[in-house]
Amino acid sequence: MQVTRRLAMPQRIQQIWDAIGSQGNQVMDFERLLTTASTMFKVPRDELNHELNHALKDYLVVSEVVETQRREETEIYKLPDASTMEKGDHDWYCFQCHLGGQIVKCEDCPRVYHLECLPEDRKPEKDLFVCPACHIMTHKPSAEKVSIKPKVLNQLLHYICERFKSWQINFLDKADAKTWAVAGNRLPKDAWRFGLLVYLPMDLEIMTTKAVNGKYVSLEEFQVDCETLVHAIGVYFGLDMLRGGNIGQAFLRDALHDIQEIKLCHDCFRRSNEKNHDWWFCLPCSTPHEVVWAKQTGYPYWPAKVMKKDGNKYDVRYFGGNYERGIIDAKNIQPIETSINQLKVRRTALWNDAFDELTKFQEIAKDPELATKLPPKGRGGPSSAKAKTGKRVASQSPEEVVTKKSRKSEPSSTPTPKTSRKSAASKAGTTTQANGTSSSTPASVGSPGKKKAGAANKSGTFNIGHFCIIL
Repeated sequence: MQVTRRLAMPQRIQQIWDAIGSQGNQVMDFERLLTTASTMFKVPRDELNHELNHALKDYLVVSEVVETQRREETEIYKLPDASTMEKGDHDWYCFQCHLGGQIVKCEDCPRVYHLECLPEDRKPEKDLFVCPACHIMTHKPSAEKVSIKPKVLNQLLHYICERFKSWQINFLDKADAKTWAVAGNRLPKDAWRFGLLVYLPMDLEIMTTKAVNGKYVSLEEFQVDCETLVHAIGVYFGLDMLRGGNIGQAFLRDALHDIQEIKLCHDCFRRSNEKNHDWWFCLPCSTPHEVVWAKQTGYPYWPAKVMKKDGNKYDVRYFGGNYERGIIDAKNIQPIETSINQLKVRRTALWNDAFDELTKFQEIAKDPELATKLPPKGRGGPSSAKAKTGKRVASQSPEEVVTKKSRKSEPSSTPTPKTSRKSAASKAGTTTQANGTSSSTPASVGSPGKKKAGAANKSGTFNIGHFCIIL
């Protein structure tokens, strides 16, 4: 059964509240409110009038008829008293699109959805409705494909939380009313707004605590927590925060990417975060990986692990460099037994490093005990000569190579093929590498920028929604 919890758009509600609060103790009548709000936010008066009517019905704006000095009656508008408002048993806004309107309520949780926002197979059957979030947490589809012990699962999820914390975005770290008010360029006294807009608070502190205490039982539960945080961001800060590479979108994309990496191989994901062995990429996994020669356009055949096959597409991770990801067509895949001469590979320092790792991978696969006997890279291994001559060692990234001379027919140093997904989080100061690892640049929240969201200025600053991210 459909019901209506809220009508007004959360973003417009915030703007109407801003307009009312901007005038201090002055009486805010209809004309002054529309003029102030349209001037502050460049919103058409007709739209503001429409949203004001919704806000009154939602009791998010209070009206009162008073008598003016000319003894004329006029309607004035005030901020609501948050302490007198009942929260109810369900969210006010659709969990999918983050807006109000006619919704259906989940039987098992406080989430609500518009009918049109639900996939066909999740729409209510008669009067019974179990939302998509509850459905995936109950059925845990990943458990059929990925067998991970709870302790290991929570450790992997803890790694994800710690990486997001390295972004240093205060409102991601803690769902605190004052923190969110300040992050939205408002004052601490506006903290009361948080409770009227965000029904289910979620933050990295909550998620980290759950992971540390071993509370997560599935990847789906962690995914829903991430989506809950994104829902709160969309409602409180506006839908623009979930578009165009902004923080909300970057967070969810990276979270879903890491979850997918765990599904592909939780051993590789764990080692990519721990890196407690120089040859960690060469160590055997609980589910053995096929190794192949993979060719990316513009690059030679390169040794790679196969993470997944999907039809005629191979999802691979290249040896060497930053262990980039590639989605390669089957026609550009050759068996690892194919000779190098047949592949017509022109060997470079970077390619040799990747080949060294492939060799170690194959040796360890035959004799797992060898993993405990391998010397650190650059000490007695194939890369030691290069270290002495000042050339690139195997642990460096392709971007660190600088060569003075190169042949016209071929670069003197060929970088690892780059077909990896560039994470949206890179706009928030984080670059996620294909194997689930990341190099993070601390981000800071500043004042709103005048440039278009997501556009970089000359100083390397991205203006993202309400926020200014320094790269």
